[in-house]
Amino acid sequence: MLRNILLSTFYFLLFTFNAPLLAQWITNSQINTQLVFDSVNPVNISSLEDGNGGAFLFWQDTKPNTSTGIYFLHFDNDGNVSFRADGKSVSNNYGEKKNPLTAGNNSHTAVVLWNDYSTSNRSALYGQLVKSNGTLLWGDSGLRIAGGGQNTLVNCGIALDQKNTSYFTHIEKSDAAPTEYYLTLQIVSESGAAKFTNDGLLINKSISAKNNSTVFPDEKGGCFVLWGESENKIYQIHAQYVDERGKLLWKQVIDVSGHSTSITGYHALLAKPGLLYTYWQNLGKNKTISHQLLTSSGKTLLADRRALITKQKGNQVNPQATLAADSTVVLSWVNDAKGRKNIFVQKFRTNGSTVWGPEGISVAKTKGDQFGQAIVHGEKGGVILAWLEQTDQTQKPMILAQKISSKKELLWNEEGTQVAVDKKSDKSYLSLFSDQKGGVIVLFKENRKEGTGIYGQRLFSAKALVSQITDFTAKVVVDSVQLSWTVTNESDLFTYKIEKMNEKDAVENVWQSVASVYSSSVGKTNEYNYSEPLDDAGTIYFRLSQFGRDGKKNFSVIEKVTFAPITAEENYVVQNSPNPFSKKTTIVFHLTQPNEVKFEIFNSRVEKIKEVLKTDTQAGKNKFVFDGSELPAGIYFYRFTSGDFVDVKKMVVTK
Repeated sequence: MLRNILLSTFYFLLFTFNAPLLAQWITNSQINTQLVFDSVNPVNISSLEDGNGGAFLFWQDTKPNTSTGIYFLHFDNDGNVSFRADGKSVSNNYGEKKNPLTAGNNSHTAVVLWNDYSTSNRSALYGQLVKSNGTLLWGDSGLRIAGGGQNTLVNCGIALDQKNTSYFTHIEKSDAAPTEYYLTLQIVSESGAAKFTNDGLLINKSISAKNNSTVFPDEKGGCFVLWGESENKIYQIHAQYVDERGKLLWKQVIDVSGHSTSITGYHALLAKPGLLYTYWQNLGKNKTISHQLLTSSGKTLLADRRALITKQKGNQVNPQATLAADSTVVLSWVNDAKGRKNIFVQKFRTNGSTVWGPEGISVAKTKGDQFGQAIVHGEKGGVILAWLEQTDQTQKPMILAQKISSKKELLWNEEGTQVAVDKKSDKSYLSLFSDQKGGVIVLFKENRKEGTGIYGQRLFSAKALVSQITDFTAKVVVDSVQLSWTVTNESDLFTYKIEKMNEKDAVENVWQSVASVYSSSVGKTNEYNYSEPLDDAGTIYFRLSQFGRDGKKNFSVIEKVTFAPITAEENYVVQNSPNPFSKKTTIVFHLTQPNEVKFEIFNSRVEKIKEVLKTDTQAGKNKFVFDGSELPAGIYFYRFTSGDFVDVKKMVVTK
């Protein structure tokens, strides 16, 4: 009985949204916003989130009267550039600088690694640590990391942890013994101090050809190192773990992808500390995609180390994944069957089990070919994707985007929403990142008649380029809730419907219409207010449905309030606040008379882990502060008992 009560108790994890629309972002998908000025032909373009809705942008370019160089800039989520709009060079070294690799840590810091030809025709690896204000932390020239000697550099990898420590891998092929390959790791502190002497720590040496090395700090002091290696004409993924002391933890290299099928390319991301999610494309008559979970102790968690992500007909290509806010992994891929290319997504738990059905879901219902997608985490376990779409082979592809909820709902129309629609211009280097407010910023290179540039477009939470609900808030005042919101550029809107939902209805996601407010359409920015009486104690959710004159409907973010009447004729307990929480949370409850109350805490497996008795209660409102600082992150339930009154609610601990 308890299990049924606990498992049926559910509510949305909600975050507030506040996204002013400033003039920097051009609200026209035919034009978009040019982010980099005076570029010639930018290539090797990459972007990195800064953790505050903005991003770093890196690229390689050859400007007039200069050698090939690497440049960067930073901009916020309003599109304002933090320093030079034409980009700042990462190094003043004389000579060509090529092939930048970048990494960030969502804390206004990024690291870049490149091939530097300033001292000889044989390249050396140089690195630079930069801040969002344009500061170069490793001097004007950057740091030499490795290379430039007698061996040939084949490949390198890069990562940055939360302490601004940089991790670099590189593969060299011996000139003296051309069949020997060396894989090396170097770790550099924020101040530029190298952990290992010479060119770094030797991870692996063999006569088998190596390529595609990558490194993943696990936030526990160690790091995973992965690389591709050819053995008996089978290209496979190998892995090793380096602990915080700089020691190789595993006695033998882990074979991640198996020996039966050769692969082409792989990717990985840290699912949580000590757990790496790896995925790759298999070669064969039909191309397939497999994945594996690897622990820092060297265990592969999926029983079949070549577990297929789908059994759809046709070829499955271009896998791209992101870690969602609910600690699941969402993987996207292109299904190429019967002459059509369609993008699919699937959500996986960290035990490898699927969440969105056996085959995943299609991101949009369109007639054209979809390809070249990028994916990023969204709100509450959802994701946002952008992709190239071509409906006519005689025209250039457009860029579209889609937002998908954790319940696999397509939130931005079945066709997606248009980002860049000029069918006469080439587009490439598509990437996107979260604006930390429920939307994304899409970046891409575009070749136009007037020249080649790097462009961007912001999509707000409700997919709007032009009209957007912002600053939607809900606040309890005495025995009512006051709702307020701001709307920009609403000439195409007709009305707003106010909807609410209590905790019980949240289980089935049942919304109740409260009132309608008609659009004023009198200015570029209009403000609205509405008051709604509250009757029952507990948590109430509110949202707006925005109706356009074209019949389309968009939703605002969801706001919640917790209502505890001053006077009440029965016992009740309200939802803990804050929720989610990391250390402490407060639970308010009301008693008709003083009585002993009991709080029982259960984990997600419905196992009791703690019990607290409170005897110092009073008639009326009471508070209980729960300390969950020692609990691991996850979903928990608390059962409140006072005499014959019992209620169960859910809470979430984050770290």
